[in-house]
This record gives sequence, structure tokens and C-alpha cells, in this order.
Amino acid sequence: WRDMDLTAGSDFPGINCHNHASNENMGPLKEDWSRPCPGILEMSQEEREEKCVSQAESFWGTANVARLEEIKRVVDPDELFICNAGIGASSPFIGHKEGGAANATAKEVEGGEGGPAT
Repeated sequence: WRDMDLTAGSDFPGINCHNHASNENMGPLKEDWSRPCPGILEMSQEEREEKCVSQAESFWGTANVARLEEIKRVVDPDELFICNAGIGASSPFIGHKEGGAANATAKEVEGGEGGPAT
């Protein structure tokens, strides 16, 4: 990351380690990467998502997140595979996205009344 253009407005390079981050962690402020994102007690989660580099971008970088999101859409269109702080996971402070397998009932996931999906 030392050779990266660290001026706000360009693609964030991704510098945080996802193995050591909590659910609350976000990247730095979008307008000034030298300043950390305020904590959840200092700013609402909605404000943090607007003003700070996303958690995923802080781990994998802006360009890689876009690529990973596209791969996820193709490989997992029903959002069956969600991991904490993974690509496609929403903030635990807001709740999960509407639709997708996260909101499906057991019968829908298993294929309805007729048994397992084929």
C-alpha cells in the first residue's frame, strides 16, 4: 500500500485484515483516508456507511470488491452463502437485505411441499 495513490477519490487499496476486525470496523473517512471512521457511538451506522470506506473495501480494496460482488452475483444469485463481514453481507447494525435466501422459509429452501429442490 505504500506505493498506492492514497488521495481521497481514487480506489481505496484495502489495508485492514478481515481476520482481526469486529463487526463495527469500517475503513477510514472517504474524504480523508488519514482519519479513521468514527465509532458507532459517535455516528449512526447510516452516516458511517455514507461517509466512510466500507468494511469490505477496507479489507479487499475498491476494485477487488466490485469484482468479488460480480462473482457473487453469478455464483450465488439467491444469496445462500453469507458469512459475517463477507461480500454481500450487510451490517449487523442495520439487518439483512430484503429478499434472497436469508428471508426464505425452510420449505422454500428445501424446494416447497414437494421435497428437496433439484
